[in-house]
Amino acid sequence: MNIDTTDKSLLARWSQFPLLYRMTTMFMLLAGIFILIRLAIGLGPTTNMNDGYPWGIWIVYDVVVGTALGTGGFLMAIVIYLFNKWEYHPLIRSAIMTSAFGYTIAGISVIIDLGRWFNFYSLLMPWRYNTHSVLLEVALCIMGYTLVTWIELFPAFVEKKDQYKFMQFAPLRKAAEFIANNPKKWNRILVGVISLGILLPVMHQSSLGSMMVIAGNKVHPLWQAGFQPILFLFSVAFMGYSMVVVEAFAARNFFNVPCECDMIRKLVPTVASIATLWIVMRFSSLYFEEKYHLIFTSGMYSITFFLETAMVLMGTYMLVRYRYAGKPKRIFVAAFLLVFAGALYRFNVYLIAYDPGQGYTYFPSVMETAITFGFVAAELTLYFVFIRSFSILHNEKK
Repeated sequence: MNIDTTDKSLLARWSQFPLLYRMTTMFMLLAGIFILIRLAIGLGPTTNMNDGYPWGIWIVYDVVVGTALGTGGFLMAIVIYLFNKWEYHPLIRSAIMTSAFGYTIAGISVIIDLGRWFNFYSLLMPWRYNTHSVLLEVALCIMGYTLVTWIELFPAFVEKKDQYKFMQFAPLRKAAEFIANNPKKWNRILVGVISLGILLPVMHQSSLGSMMVIAGNKVHPLWQAGFQPILFLFSVAFMGYSMVVVEAFAARNFFNVPCECDMIRKLVPTVASIATLWIVMRFSSLYFEEKYHLIFTSGMYSITFFLETAMVLMGTYMLVRYRYAGKPKRIFVAAFLLVFAGALYRFNVYLIAYDPGQGYTYFPSVMETAITFGFVAAELTLYFVFIRSFSILHNEKK
């Protein structure tokens, strides 16, 4: 399917969308209706959250997992700008776009999950801050990095400034003219933005691990570790890089653009090394804290532990084996395994292996589940629209 950005008719663009993306749009609209209902009548009638489980699937998937899947932008920035590997620069825009989507939806999820959602503006009032809260740091970093990703992605929206009606808005038009006429000044601004974009995710991803250290024995010992922040940080690293690989193959298959296979193969050792180091730290934690015997004696928890571990090991093995074998599809499968393994690890820590005691249980309600699927559908739909409409892929067919 060739990418055609010349037709400005919304109806014409909609008719060109594959059936899959028209379905995701419908899921997104349905989720929007449920969100309005939730905001109107509260969390109690619409969710299964309770005093023991103050967060549900929205926070676990959209924030804990979703932001991890959206860290490809800052991880590629580390490789390109800190380690001067400019050969990977063609991958940066799609990675940043995914980061923008992931973090924006995470921010929306946090607002929806707040009991008094109408007080969300308090985040902009420092005198109301609880400076002892880990969640405050997470919220500020998510808000800051969301802004950073959209600033980094802004040039993609204005490179064809005469093509889009929204460029009639004076501030956007002036910003586009500034970028076009002052590339050196813009690059200096971008250096500061990128530096902030590298710092913020490192801070809050480790803090997501710190929060569950505070939970103490409510988290099963197989996932409760003293250096949980480091495990979270390294898990997000192999998840983010793996998402870059998945996106590269998705672009080839869905948008008929040349495969960046050679570039992806050069990225494989980095992904495999990080995943291997994570496994070493994971088992070292169990050994030094004398919890290794629980691997085989924890019933259902042992099964989920072996599942996440097996996927990391299998994904890493496949990356190493098929890097030079001329089998890009298998590299894609390996990257997908690592993404799913990291997501399962985070689900285990925050939900599956979390037990507040006192008979509390939790399973997401129909409305919670529908809204979560709606968020997934929104990311897929927006990804498709943005790829077709803006200069995201450097080698796309015009």
